[in-house]
Amino acid sequence: MNELRVIDFDRINLLSLPSSFGYLINLSTLCLDDCLLGDITVIGELKNLEILSFSRSNIELLPGEIGQLIQLKLLDLSKCSKLKVITPNVISSLCLLEELYLDDSFVQWEDGLSNQDQSNTTLSELNQLSHLTTWNICIPDAQIMPQDLFFQQLTRYRILIGDAWSWSYSSAALRTLKLKLNHSNYLGYGMKMLLKISI
Repeated sequence: MNELRVIDFDRINLLSLPSSFGYLINLSTLCLDDCLLGDITVIGELKNLEILSFSRSNIELLPGEIGQLIQLKLLDLSKCSKLKVITPNVISSLCLLEELYLDDSFVQWEDGLSNQDQSNTTLSELNQLSHLTTWNICIPDAQIMPQDLFFQQLTRYRILIGDAWSWSYSSAALRTLKLKLNHSNYLGYGMKMLLKISI
């Protein structure tokens, strides 16, 4: 079984992934869509993983071990409505990541301004993803957006900024940007670049 390349589980109860998962050293694609998940830390041992999907699963925490998947190119966390915590420095560790899907999912971004230990990820981590070309995300509070958040390399995106938007009526176009800003919001360089390439 250690030659296995692809595993696609759908609607399965996997409250504790077996430790034997760690022996699937050649696995490149793991889909755990619409699954009931518990402890998934063993996934961090799948060093050759390139595609990882938790779409529509009940995942509540993306653990630090996921940051060990430095070959990962696609991470799908879409429609994970219970996802409340993405451990800090996990996303920024995925240095080859090309596609990140957070449609109708995680919105608990921290502002990154506190000197105290962060319990959740920040938007600034996304600046470390130099290969990112596809990004679906919702940022309810425009105030927490770093002014230097860089978007120029994006070719496909669905970005909702502000608290007025819902994925239920978001466009399915390849490039969608929806903004709700107030007078105190300032468009940083990265956002201005995104607006320029969106026109």
